[in-house]
Amino acid sequence: MWLVLAVSLAAILPAVLCGFVGGLLGSQFRMAKSPEEPSSDDLKAIPWMRWATLSVMSASLLGLLAPLVFLGRSPKVDPPAITVSHNVPPPFLYSPPPDIKSAKIGEIQQDITKVIEGIQADAPLSLSADGRLLAYCDTSSGSPAIGVYDLNHFQKITSIQVPAFPQESLSWSPDQKSLACTILNNSSRLIWILRIAEARAISLPRPPGRDTPGGELFWWQEHELVFFPTDEAPLVFDLEKLLLKPIDESPFFTKLDASAKRQWLEGPRTSQPSQKGWKLDVRTVIRSVTPPPRLKPETDWELFGDSICAMSHPDLPVSFGFDSLVVNDGSKLLCAADGSKLIRLGNGQAEVTFMKKAAAPALHFEVSMPQAYDAIKEAEWKQHVSDGELCVLVCAPLINPLNHQLVGPDYQQVRGIAQLVEWKGRNAIFVMQTYSRPIQSTDIATTLHSWADGHKTIWKETAISDWWKSIQPLARALPEKLADLYMPTLLALNANASPLVVVKAPERHRPAPKTQASAAALIPSPLSQSPFSILGSGGAANSALSPQGTPSVSAPSPATPVSPHPLTEVEVKEFISAHHTKASQGDVAGMVADYDQIVDFLDKGKISKDVILAEETAHRQKWIKGSEKILGQVLAFSDAGLWRAIYTIEFYNENAAGDWHRGQADLTVTMASNIGRLMIISQKAKVHDMVDSKTMGKPSAANTTGQSNRQRHHLAPHLQGAVREWQGG
Repeated sequence: MWLVLAVSLAAILPAVLCGFVGGLLGSQFRMAKSPEEPSSDDLKAIPWMRWATLSVMSASLLGLLAPLVFLGRSPKVDPPAITVSHNVPPPFLYSPPPDIKSAKIGEIQQDITKVIEGIQADAPLSLSADGRLLAYCDTSSGSPAIGVYDLNHFQKITSIQVPAFPQESLSWSPDQKSLACTILNNSSRLIWILRIAEARAISLPRPPGRDTPGGELFWWQEHELVFFPTDEAPLVFDLEKLLLKPIDESPFFTKLDASAKRQWLEGPRTSQPSQKGWKLDVRTVIRSVTPPPRLKPETDWELFGDSICAMSHPDLPVSFGFDSLVVNDGSKLLCAADGSKLIRLGNGQAEVTFMKKAAAPALHFEVSMPQAYDAIKEAEWKQHVSDGELCVLVCAPLINPLNHQLVGPDYQQVRGIAQLVEWKGRNAIFVMQTYSRPIQSTDIATTLHSWADGHKTIWKETAISDWWKSIQPLARALPEKLADLYMPTLLALNANASPLVVVKAPERHRPAPKTQASAAALIPSPLSQSPFSILGSGGAANSALSPQGTPSVSAPSPATPVSPHPLTEVEVKEFISAHHTKASQGDVAGMVADYDQIVDFLDKGKISKDVILAEETAHRQKWIKGSEKILGQVLAFSDAGLWRAIYTIEFYNENAAGDWHRGQADLTVTMASNIGRLMIISQKAKVHDMVDSKTMGKPSAANTTGQSNRQRHHLAPHLQGAVREWQGG
């Protein structure tokens, strides 16, 4: 401060001195040139001159002294320039792959999934022809409205207020700038036109002399709507004259050929999305199988699986599915015509899955067979091989946790079913039927069998039944033809609806043999017949499927399938106990297999099973020893169709250097049943009583939080988020 004062005075004093000296010299010069005093008459002539002179002098003095007010003040420093952070994520923008229409099986793969909330259940919604805009009944404002979402930018572009939600249809105009619908308000049904750019709803008057029809509505021409009522013939509505007339009077309809007219009149008026190399489908994937009990080898095998969305080959029984897109009976789907977006509807929201085009994983694999083709003795199995009807299960490897050696196939982790393409000598090539993840050289082929009308017949020759081998994936073009295996299918798509609706699949039966010789060749031996049955949870999610159809009269009747049974509290507790036993044994793959494809995981929100697997694998590589022990009782109860378990575990981890930590966690686990098998869909936890090898002993309340901060990176991934919840709680 004093330094600033000294510098300020040093700067001002020379100016003051110069001004003072200049004033003295100037006055002396003035006196020398004008020695006489002014007369009193002159002063009286200008009476205000004295005051003006004094004012100028005062102002000059103040101006001279003004810098003194800054004495002692700190110099003013300009604030630093404001910089814009470059870490702000760019706005979402999705561009469909330009060649996705020409994609082949396995090349269309999931990229990103986003969720649109606030969608009215059981109300119409519609995807624009280019797959960019989604129109739906919007509940976010609390009053009826039609929302429009730009999917490529993933943002709502408008929400148009309407008196009530539409009834049967929301139909896009040919230029995709407007929507048409019918709304029932005060017992009167009217046509409404919704202008997207203006966010305006326009009500059209009733047609002269009659009411507005119901049924499906299509905006098929610029100035014309077409109705397909359920109680009368189709009608068209002229948007310029506001008149209804029979469909035969439409100029557009009269120009159509006979086939197109029949399709409009009889349906289906909507089609299943497809291109040259793929079509949208629903397929059943086998997740696990349970062989017959050792003391009852004649009983049925049990299969467990899901129905998922898939892209199927138009002509071959080959599909690539999407694990996270599980569907149930009654599920609704929308798909862009080019396959770039797949929308699953339910629970008041729409899950939009954006697709990418990538290299297809290997569909084929080679495997060493239990014997050479020429050594096959049974005529029926030689016929199955010749007809291309021989199949294998592809499973994950079963690793002995005691010595980490491969001991066989893990029937609880089935990758899929593969069909024979060729068999030469001891080597055979198979192609995957329906699969949802790439096969690997560590996977195991096992259980040779064939299918007929939903029945699975095992090749039970001793040398064959115990066979299993590691596979070798192959990059190979698909064959031109594959035999139809008539495998069991739980669900299918109803293409005559928009959105598409998942329904129970119709029964399919193998055509009768053309000749007695070929019929005899297909009759299975009574000694080799062992049909499978698929267990269901009893709900609509994935219904139980018994073997369909009636076998040939020469074949023995299949064993009665095991009836579905509701899960019990004991089974839920056994599942929880087995889950933590896998964690203690280091069986990461087995533990992660207990999770659903998408899990509400601790404080991380909804993440995929693959993310959990990656985190758990990395954790086990660092902390080679670990255990999880259930303390006390497990409280298990059923809640709204789901099972919930509440309990406490004690966990322990140790690395190669001997560093260790242990603690307890209060867990709440929510499980759903997928065809009789429990899957974890939510896991929440709260960690407490943390101790490590450095602190040694029970932590006090004062140091618990700091201790958990040091140890958070030590915890297994399925417990890490619990520390954050514990600190916040």
